[in-house]
Amino acid sequence: MAYDQPMRPAVHASWLPVLLLAGLAAPLAAQPVRMASTAFGETVEIEVRDLNHERARQAIEAAFRKLYEIGQLTDATSDDPGSVGRLNARAVHEPQPVGRELGELLRRSQHFCLWSNGAYGPLGGVLARQIESREATGAGADAGAFRDAVLSARCDRLRVALPGATPPPAEAAAGEPPPAAGDGGPYTVQLAPGSQLDLRGWARGYAVDRALEVLRQAGAGNALIETPKLRRAIGLGPEGKGWLVVLSFPGVEEPVSEIWLRDQALAVATPLARGPADPHYVDQRTGRPAKGVVASVAVSELAVDAEALATTLAIIGLFEGKMRLSALKPPPAALWLLGEGETPPVEAEFRWTELPKHRRR
Repeated sequence: MAYDQPMRPAVHASWLPVLLLAGLAAPLAAQPVRMASTAFGETVEIEVRDLNHERARQAIEAAFRKLYEIGQLTDATSDDPGSVGRLNARAVHEPQPVGRELGELLRRSQHFCLWSNGAYGPLGGVLARQIESREATGAGADAGAFRDAVLSARCDRLRVALPGATPPPAEAAAGEPPPAAGDGGPYTVQLAPGSQLDLRGWARGYAVDRALEVLRQAGAGNALIETPKLRRAIGLGPEGKGWLVVLSFPGVEEPVSEIWLRDQALAVATPLARGPADPHYVDQRTGRPAKGVVASVAVSELAVDAEALATTLAIIGLFEGKMRLSALKPPPAALWLLGEGETPPVEAEFRWTELPKHRRR
């Protein structure tokens, strides 16, 4: 079985990766159930191999509902209570309650912001709007507004209090320990004036993780969730070795890599070919776009981490990326394709050789 991702038009769209999932046909008694739907503006496919047909179908439908739910929750245009859109409108005035899922995601994204030294975090909303406005109108950036947009993305301008705790004022010192947990209740979130959330680059991965938990709770232990740039797999896959992912890039004659995912997630970031759910590949410390990286790939346990890692590594590049990856435990694996998209890219890696590889016969 092979799955070829559709190409989507974008700047330098020829560099949009094609991720192929391959496997041998399973015996009839273990025939998989595979279904497709749309979430985050793109096709999502889910496969379950170890449940009977009806249980698998119900589990997959529930997983799709969870994907949609997280998509609504993280939508910056939504005015639903507890959504990112509602936070952007109201959390600058006073702390706002949010549910456990969004609270967890905001805390994780802020930790990534600190880990990347502010290169990529959840407060890129104002900067993203300026970039999108310039792309739509062709107008130049106002220097003062651009400077304010960069400052608005700083990690310390988001405060997330654990359930039952009171958030300290926004703009507290970056890296300050989070408040202690209280006696329950919702998370509480406050934004510094002028800052806006943008969870592209985390939301899709987090939604995949939550959807996979839905599959687990239904009894699935051998399953895959895939989007055009993201995979998360559990179990032994079709061949009993894991789930095979073949990384191929247009313009590169041979597949860049063929690996088995075993209870892991893989994500790809492509600064030269942004998709509908992708963030802007901009260093939030300076507002400058990522350069010198055609694509970055990350493999980790969770999809939310793989997606955020791939995005961050595309922004900060090889040398800073390797330095920051070496501090993570357990260490993820990463792969870069370096270049500007005009000539064949140069490959570089971090612990990529330790992943189980597929060997062609």
